[in-house]
Amino acid sequence: MDAADLRREEVEIGKGILGEEHLSYLVSLGNLVLILDEQGKSEEAEKLGVQINYDGDKKKDHPETLTSMGNLAGTWGILGCYKEVAKRMEYCLALRKRVLGIDLPRRSLRCLR
Repeated sequence: MDAADLRREEVEIGKGILGEEHLSYLVSLGNLVLILDEQGKSEEAEKLGVQINYDGDKKKDHPETLTSMGNLAGTWGILGCYKEVAKRMEYCLALRKRVLGIDLPRRSLRCLR
C-alpha cells in the first residue's frame, strides 16, 4: 500500500463520516491530488482536482478552497494546459484578494505557486 492508497482510504472514511461537501473531506481529497501529482498520475489528479473545485465553488470564500484552486492550476501546468492555468490563477488571485485582503499572509501564497 503506497501513500496514495492510504490517502484514498482516508478520503473514503471522511466521505462516509462527514459527507462530500464537508470542508475537511475536500481538504483530504486535495491532499490526495498532491500525492497523485507527485507520483506522476496527473490525469487522475486532474479529475479529482476538478471535482474539488466544482464542489468547493460553494465554499470559495474559504482559504483551503482557494488553495485547492491553486493546486488544480499546478496540475494543469504539469499537463501542459497553460490557458487553463492562467485563467484559474487569475480567478484564484482575485478571490484571494477579496477574501484575504491585499496584504496576503505568506501561507496564502500557495495559490500563486
